Amino acid sequence: MQTVAHYLMRTLRQSGVEVVFGYPGQSNLVLLAAVRDVGLRYVQTADERGAGFAAAGYTQATGKPGVVCASKGPGTTNLLTPLVAAKKDGVPLLAITGNVHRALFGKNSFQDFNATAAFTAAEAVKAARYVHEPQQVPRALSQLFSTAWTEPYGPVLLDLADDILSASLEAEAATLVVPERQTTLSRWSRWWEIKKVAQLLVEAQRPVLVVGAGARQDYALIRAFATAYDIPVVHTMGGTGVMATSDRLYGGLLRHNGSHVAAYLVQHADLLIALGTGLDERATGDPQRFAPQAKKVHVDLNKDVLGRNVPVDIALHEPIAGVLTALSQALPKTLSRPGWINAFLQWKQEHPLPIRRTGALKALELVEAIAAALPESIVVKDSGHHKYWMTKYSPCRQPAHAIASCHFGAMGFGLPAAIGASLGRPEATVVAVCGDGGLLMSLAELHTAAREGCANLKIVVFNDGGLGSTRNFERRLGRQADFISDFNPPISFVRYARAAGIRSYAIRRRRLPAPLRPLLRDDLLSLRRLLRTRGLMLFDCTLDARETMYPAVPYTHALDELLEAL
Repeated sequence: MQTVAHYLMRTLRQSGVEVVFGYPGQSNLVLLAAVRDVGLRYVQTADERGAGFAAAGYTQATGKPGVVCASKGPGTTNLLTPLVAAKKDGVPLLAITGNVHRALFGKNSFQDFNATAAFTAAEAVKAARYVHEPQQVPRALSQLFSTAWTEPYGPVLLDLADDILSASLEAEAATLVVPERQTTLSRWSRWWEIKKVAQLLVEAQRPVLVVGAGARQDYALIRAFATAYDIPVVHTMGGTGVMATSDRLYGGLLRHNGSHVAAYLVQHADLLIALGTGLDERATGDPQRFAPQAKKVHVDLNKDVLGRNVPVDIALHEPIAGVLTALSQALPKTLSRPGWINAFLQWKQEHPLPIRRTGALKALELVEAIAAALPESIVVKDSGHHKYWMTKYSPCRQPAHAIASCHFGAMGFGLPAAIGASLGRPEATVVAVCGDGGLLMSLAELHTAAREGCANLKIVVFNDGGLGSTRNFERRLGRQADFISDFNPPISFVRYARAAGIRSYAIRRRRLPAPLRPLLRDDLLSLRRLLRTRGLMLFDCTLDARETMYPAVPYTHALDELLEAL
């Protein structure tokens, strides 16, 4: 006899799912037992929040379907943060939860919770279904799987009454097909708008492309388009890796605490084309003073973001690939703008990497050491100052090498997401870059990493003795000492890691002058050497707590002030 649980897992296995992340409870035990029965790998994290983040990291690193399973009540509500984060960043996930018995649903029974209503109302998922009859399962699973992997991507929730999981189901396991990506214009009527954009590009003297998370899959096409038409490219946090940082047309991170080169480009542009980004306030600063000289074109398959934050001249609810292909057909084969490109390249040269090498260990020295040791690694960033330092100053060749909770900024994301990436890409080196605050939120996942044998995972802690970003806000409020956001005393993560059976090292000294290296240990050289060594390791790096993000301006101000801060 085939149960509903076995049907679900056999179908997912036939559909390309290889790993299921989760946490057990009374209502999903039958489901998790079926995971192993059908030959899927089950990864149990420290809690459901970690399981959701791990599934997101796995999906972003591999492109394969990510699945997370949780139990009823608090097990389900613990998924809220990772699902919202996935929704905001356009990460496709399938969440399967067990709910109370059918007869108890909606009667205020123990751990009774209407997840589909709550998660739908909160816009935490693209779609949600509550299923209480076995025969409803095949159709519900197929519809949700298709919804998650149809652009704009996002998470979906399948909530099942737990008493149907053991019920028989006479249905053949199906092969769920990921829908083909839309790569052509959906409406012929768009051609007149394409011609208008093409004309703007021909006439533009200072064009700029802004790319976001929605552009990650089209990075090769975007690079070719930018090169052919001599257009600098800047990116939001979600668009990291769309343009390789080594490319001559790479313009940096567009953000109120981002790259001064990116701010220079958009504030001087006469044409701005935004691809797959919502252009939120963190990227644009004051929207009324954002790219003030530029005509603005906005392309996104999420129609809700088009022109929502910044007024635009042309909004195209179309696939990026379709728009760029159509533009290439309407434009000459190449366009050249030597004056604009030369001015841009000169600005880059005049404002090099601001690494200070005096006093205590600085964050950018740490970024430099990681980049030098592991230039081809997958970098998974938690939320905090370290995320921006790594994004602004470390090399990145492609989007799959840059994983973060971008639009939601969830702390505690880094370690579990890195575990997911590590398990999905065992041949690659994965670096979890965490602040002390973010790692503290996900500390129990050290045991998950050790248990799952993540030998390709390195955990680097930017330990500045507190919540660095929050500390900056406290300074703006006039506080100069005894910060609420300080950890007193600072946390030593070496002890925690060793308790989990993980090799760990304290990195405290900065790079030493050559004459002193034979006498004292050079921690940064040791870090570089150990990062290249196979094995799960944690590096607790004590940083200068006085160091702040620079340059930076309040996100309510114009990006011009970011340039003036240099």
